[in-house]
Amino acid sequence: MLFLQLSKVRLQQFPNGRSASWRTFKQMFTVYVIQNESGKIYIGLTKDLTKRLLRHNHKLPVRKKSFTYKNKGVWKLVYKEMYNTQVEAYKREKQLKSFQGRQFVKRLLMGR
Repeated sequence: MLFLQLSKVRLQQFPNGRSASWRTFKQMFTVYVIQNESGKIYIGLTKDLTKRLLRHNHKLPVRKKSFTYKNKGVWKLVYKEMYNTQVEAYKREKQLKSFQGRQFVKRLLMGR
């Protein structure tokens, strides 16, 4: 009898075919700074940092004209920030890529 009652409960369906429970999962966006052995710095934004670092280090397919492909070496994570929305993360990435942001990153690396 309990089974019959539960089978009548329906989750709200959204246009993309996902259920209401999908909306409770929150995707985080990461703004990150990586550095290679020669001291080159790269600032980026991603949803999956682990996968992105593998791509930077050529463990996954990568574009041949990318900055991290041309500047070879092992890229290591030196700084990261997490954001709830892509808009917030993009604004922070843009700020870090500005002159003042690069000065902040350089001061951060000097303090290590």
